[in-house]
Amino acid sequence: DATLELQGLMKQHGYTEGIIFGHAKDGNLHFVISQAFNDDAGLSQYKAFIDDVVEMTAGKYDGALKAEHGTGRNMAPFVETEWGPAAVSIMRELKSLLDPEHLLNPGVILNDDPEAHLHDIKRTPTIEEVADRCIECGFCEVWCPSRALTMSPRRRIATWREIQFLEKGDLSDREIARQLRRDYAYESVDTCAVDGLCELGCPVKINTGDLTRHFRQAQHSPFKLHVADWTVGHFDTAVGMLRRGLNLATPLVRFLGSARVTDMSRWLYRISGRRIPAWHRYMPTGRRGGGRLPQVAQIAGDWQVVYFISCLNRGMDGIPGESWPTDTAQTVVDVLAAAGIQARYPAELEGLCCGTPYSSKGFENAYRRMAQKTTTALWEASDHGRLPILVDTSPCTFHMKHFEDILDGDHLDQWRQLRILDIIEYLHDEVLPRLSIKPVVGTAVLHPTCSCRKMGLEDKMLAVARQCAEQAEIPIDAGCCGFAGDRGFLIPELTESATRLEAAAVRRIDGSAGHYSTSRTCEMGMSAATDRTYSALIQLVGQALRNNG
Repeated sequence: DATLELQGLMKQHGYTEGIIFGHAKDGNLHFVISQAFNDDAGLSQYKAFIDDVVEMTAGKYDGALKAEHGTGRNMAPFVETEWGPAAVSIMRELKSLLDPEHLLNPGVILNDDPEAHLHDIKRTPTIEEVADRCIECGFCEVWCPSRALTMSPRRRIATWREIQFLEKGDLSDREIARQLRRDYAYESVDTCAVDGLCELGCPVKINTGDLTRHFRQAQHSPFKLHVADWTVGHFDTAVGMLRRGLNLATPLVRFLGSARVTDMSRWLYRISGRRIPAWHRYMPTGRRGGGRLPQVAQIAGDWQVVYFISCLNRGMDGIPGESWPTDTAQTVVDVLAAAGIQARYPAELEGLCCGTPYSSKGFENAYRRMAQKTTTALWEASDHGRLPILVDTSPCTFHMKHFEDILDGDHLDQWRQLRILDIIEYLHDEVLPRLSIKPVVGTAVLHPTCSCRKMGLEDKMLAVARQCAEQAEIPIDAGCCGFAGDRGFLIPELTESATRLEAAAVRRIDGSAGHYSTSRTCEMGMSAATDRTYSALIQLVGQALRNNG
């Protein structure tokens, strides 16, 4: 009877989309309504509905208004209606004994204002569609690498809502909005790692990085858009410039001292408002051999995998502290050969990219064009999807696995035929079962990238390392390193803040078998944060293979 009556009240008060759920067999009814509080009409609608719900529940059916949930401000005006004056009098006496000055949760549960539930309502104006579902619960915050430096995802959304609201107000409100906008660039947009981990904790799966990309896209000048589009067709040139830039800058930074260069970068930012790279002592040089790809061993039999070398591994060499006999790409090729796996490259690999640099910066058109170009090359190299595609950098894998967000037409059909595999899962599922290895002595310390976590590959990463080292461990405080492509270059304080807990945990672990991840930039960031050299996970596999002779 109460269920039917509650349905009737929803219809009567205009809540046509309201839903009722919960364990009615136990006498509990839960319901949800969509209520706007941005004007007096919304408040009046809500007041009339709640008054009728209270009368029905506590009056007609002699029930409790909140059941197993806390009373809170929303039901505070109706505590006496539910429990009667005698019980409420006892509650007030107890409250005064425990909290005589009423300092604890004032106005919650016990409140003399009969309309307390209608006052100080949180304003939630409509902003960008990607963030409108946010209820500001805060479950995202523990995942955010910038939460201790600037803003968490919840604060980014709440502040942007406030800006939008104030800009519709009077002159003083608009001045506050102007000041908030001025600070918002650094506090929110610049220091967002766009890693998407917040989505893992969000009940409604909001990726606040999408909001940041929206802002970045809106800031681009026609010239920047033109340059981004140009690089899609000349990506081999861009990677070559990366190699040459590293070969010029890294020796200079090591000569001057990384701390001095970082201080210079911050000084220039203070006087000019523009960021220059704040290089640190774990910067790599450009990859030796330029654009030449590692020689693939000729093995009898058909091709078995297409090897996509990321632009990071095509452009960067080892970082200080590494002493491996071969770089990441060559080690992958050598390990595949030892496992009897015949690999091939996509045509014109030097000009291909997963699109992450364009996506994270908000260059949507350039991202789409690069995704189309890369998809077609992989479709042809894989014999129209027959061969799997191995990617050696986890963020690249994740992006390529989600090209459906940017592709359409024939390119989307081609992409759907591709089988894209991350280096972690391919090592675990296909490579290690074919190898004879001898584990490296000591403990291997792992840093799962954000993409590794989102793909659910942490367990396989740990399993690979435990086969190749005596012990392996992921620190309990492992999270996003905050390097985020170029953030670690331009805003080193983000990486420093993001890694503080994980770095402290890493220093407590022996780590004599080395430190490993699956992204060159993450390896650089973690090396700088911990003063321990991080390498690609494939190097641990290569070492275990060499140990066996």
